[in-house]
Amino acid sequence: MPRHVLNGAALHYSDDDFSDAWTGPQPAVILLHGFCRSGELWRGWVPHLARRYRVIRPDLRGCGGSSDPGPEYEYTLDGLVADLTALLDTLHIADVHFIGEGLGAVMSTIIATREPARVRSLTLLSLPTRVGPSMQDIYRLEYATWQEALAQVGVETWWRRARKLTGDLTGNAALDNYLATQVGRTPVHVAVGLSHCGTSWDLAQILPHVTAPILLVGPEQTLFTSAEQQSQLASLAPHAQLRVYPEIRQQFFMYTDPDLFAPAVAAFIDGVGG
Repeated sequence: MPRHVLNGAALHYSDDDFSDAWTGPQPAVILLHGFCRSGELWRGWVPHLARRYRVIRPDLRGCGGSSDPGPEYEYTLDGLVADLTALLDTLHIADVHFIGEGLGAVMSTIIATREPARVRSLTLLSLPTRVGPSMQDIYRLEYATWQEALAQVGVETWWRRARKLTGDLTGNAALDNYLATQVGRTPVHVAVGLSHCGTSWDLAQILPHVTAPILLVGPEQTLFTSAEQQSQLASLAPHAQLRVYPEIRQQFFMYTDPDLFAPAVAAFIDGVGG
């Protein structure tokens, strides 16, 4: 599995391209995960994209197969964005289609405002405008803060309990265990560090400055977002469109049902111009 040491961290990523060899280099697509997850969770998207795109699935610093920076490392959005742009530079990728969820979507949007020539399109999945007090109140469980809950019960147990409260367990035991186990690979101090990044952004302040084509995809209603909120987000960006799926009630649909959502996103990217 490829890794590059960038900004003092060994960053793991998957790199798939199953296009016809004689067609030359393909446009790049970055699938960027959210809080305490990893590129592994996007694996179901690869068959839908990699026949005509170079599909890269990085793990954020401290997540998945990337190295643990240690408990003294201070996570910031700027640091995470710097890791990602350094990886693109190392792979000689001049521009890219970003597909992101949660923290990964925020990072993608920040890059689109800072380096607009680098971003061909953005696909943002199931986004609240921010991790506000109501979300943090659930994430803290019975503890004083979200961070204390992570430290007290561990990342995997926190995930299971928080997802039960938010209604994001699927009822498929094998699938729910898989997601929890993957998230649980993240060390507690990494999760605590990332949680501080998760409360430092507000997409409503960022989206008006994005000039790239945007597709927002979301469920009609979850505990933290609604079709109305998604529509409000889409209205903030000059080149945004919205697709709402009334049948979806869970926040992590992109991982649980890739065969439904990946083709729709691939069609959007194709329409942008590949």
